[in-house]
Amino acid sequence: MTDARTLNMLRVLVQNNKKICAIAVGSEADKKQLAEENIILFPTEKRKSGRAVQHLIRFTRESQLFKNSVPAQAYWACDLYALYAAKKLAKSRSVKLIYDSREIYSAVGSLSSNPMKQKLQTAFEKSLVKHVDQIVVSGEMDAEYLKGHFKKNIPYDVIMNLPPYKEPVESDFLRGHFNIPANKKILAYQGVLLAGRGLIPVIESLKFNEDFVFCILGEGPYRATAEEHARKAGVSDRVFFYGQAPYDELHAVSCSADIAIVFIEAISLSYKLALPNKLFESCMAAVPPLVSDLPAMRKVIEDYPYGKLIAQDSSPQAIAEAIARMLEPENYAAYKSECARAAKVFSYEGQVEEILRVVG
Repeated sequence: MTDARTLNMLRVLVQNNKKICAIAVGSEADKKQLAEENIILFPTEKRKSGRAVQHLIRFTRESQLFKNSVPAQAYWACDLYALYAAKKLAKSRSVKLIYDSREIYSAVGSLSSNPMKQKLQTAFEKSLVKHVDQIVVSGEMDAEYLKGHFKKNIPYDVIMNLPPYKEPVESDFLRGHFNIPANKKILAYQGVLLAGRGLIPVIESLKFNEDFVFCILGEGPYRATAEEHARKAGVSDRVFFYGQAPYDELHAVSCSADIAIVFIEAISLSYKLALPNKLFESCMAAVPPLVSDLPAMRKVIEDYPYGKLIAQDSSPQAIAEAIARMLEPENYAAYKSECARAAKVFSYEGQVEEILRVVG
């Protein structure tokens, strides 16, 4: 399992004497590793090619195989695509159903160019929410929108996408792994590779400053597009794809960057209201982020100015100029100082009481 939000929640519950079983895509190696933390994993088959509805049906079918293994007192669906399976399991035992709406699924970035699929997904979500007892979101703005969208009196709780508290570590991992010269500054993106995550504008920005390289940590359907764009832009020698790092190793890898890229383009309402974990993992790693000036992220950076806000439709040249200003010694030192202050505020440990209250 590599999902940070789910892993952090599971670990907090176990640390507070809750018996936890997870039904998730995973391997026998994942099962063994989590067992060492007293987390029981029932692994399901990893996704193969095919339509989303086929994956949903297969996951739901496989999840039913485990319904008699443990008498659960509550089911927590960690996203929309797990909600149908969780609804069936919760109904079979007449227990609490919690829905972790980690995106605005009625307006997701991946369906911004396909209104028919978006309409069907919206209807599907609304039909399932009728059975939900509690909704969890990652930000206050998400809660405000969903209350009007669902028009159903359901309790809402905000559990942000925060990492556990860690001190930054001295790391030269990315420089060593990719043999990056000492005179180059490392920009780093971490997360799923999708349209609207700022990959293309940042790749284009490299043309305006030869001192930058761009390390991309993660996998996703947009990787081939990003690779091709780097080639066409003539900067492929300064764009490095690391792949997906195990979550427990990500902190040390992140600490080896100079600037974190949290440049989300508002191609959907879900992206516009985003509060991604990379925004907070960057301050934990003491790596100042370049941040899209979008409502939820703006509030964080205005209150704790450990990164620089920039318009989400900024040109590649403007992006390069903004990063250059961030790296000026006086500015960079100020950002680093704010990172240390913000890291103590935006840590997962501060949400333990709320999580325990949700599960009951």
